[in-house]
Amino acid sequence: MWSVSSIEARGPASEKPDASPQDLLERSFVSSSVIVDDEPHQLVNGPLSVRFGGDDTDGISIGWEAGCNTSGDQFEVTADRIEPHRSPDGVPAFGATEKGCEQHLHEQDEWLADVFAEEPTWELDDDALVLTTESAEFVLDEAPRGGSR
Repeated sequence: MWSVSSIEARGPASEKPDASPQDLLERSFVSSSVIVDDEPHQLVNGPLSVRFGGDDTDGISIGWEAGCNTSGDQFEVTADRIEPHRSPDGVPAFGATEKGCEQHLHEQDEWLADVFAEEPTWELDDDALVLTTESAEFVLDEAPRGGSR
């Protein structure tokens, strides 16, 4: 049973500490909603899966997949933004598998790489991750442990 003093010490339920990049490590998320230019957007072949790996001296490993190739790289994850590492000429150089996908899947892969190149903002609320760029918003729910889909 809660005492009044323990509830007061915790503060209102709506006050949560901000998530840190460490809260993303070793977690996978699957899109439940995609909004592009203020309109619902259907991905071509199922949801977007995003996996955050471990943290090392090169940043946090992030990989994503949405029906065709798996792409990713090391990123600098700040308190509110996901920033790709860039070559000296300023271009992110994401790694990707090279499956022979249909054209519409290939175009979606390129679009998703552009999304991650835009340095999306992120917000974590319990098990929901929101990634936002200038034109898109992705709501992703934590995937069950042991798989990203």
